[in-house]
Amino acid sequence: MEPTPAEVESPELQPTPAAPEVEEDDEATTGETPEPSILAEFPSCSGQLSSYILRVYSRSAGGPAPSGYSSMRCGTTVGNGYGLRHIEHHHASQWQHKADYIRTTWEDLLDGSVAQTLAGPSQVTYRSNNNTYKYVAPIQLWAAGPLGPYLVNEFNTNVIVAAQDGKIISAYPSNL
Repeated sequence: MEPTPAEVESPELQPTPAAPEVEEDDEATTGETPEPSILAEFPSCSGQLSSYILRVYSRSAGGPAPSGYSSMRCGTTVGNGYGLRHIEHHHASQWQHKADYIRTTWEDLLDGSVAQTLAGPSQVTYRSNNNTYKYVAPIQLWAAGPLGPYLVNEFNTNVIVAAQDGKIISAYPSNL
């Protein structure tokens, strides 16, 4: 469970550049930076380096956070980890529980929920203890029925974004 962040003033930040740069780590980076999109099947990290960018999401300004772009990278599970590998290791079962309501994969639900949360957060707080922003937005899951669509589940999506570079650290669902 994430600690409750204390709301504090954010450091001076410049908006993220329009085309996010790929951060070099101790591994070589391959491929080009993808354009913001959630229409294609969610890519796999199988055989990819931790710095490999899977998706780039548009991020609206909210509270103390500037607008810009955030990248979902393959990431790691080392230490606290970050990116898809961290999410898969720590939160995949939570996402799959929600995805089962609408018969989809946890990755596809994660992808759409992160996009919606970063595009229109209901709350953004700066967390000075680890220099991150926490974006929160409610998500509704609807299913098709004989009389039309009906609501099957509601939850908050929490997306943790590194303040220095917009990298997505984690994303997990929680109760409203």
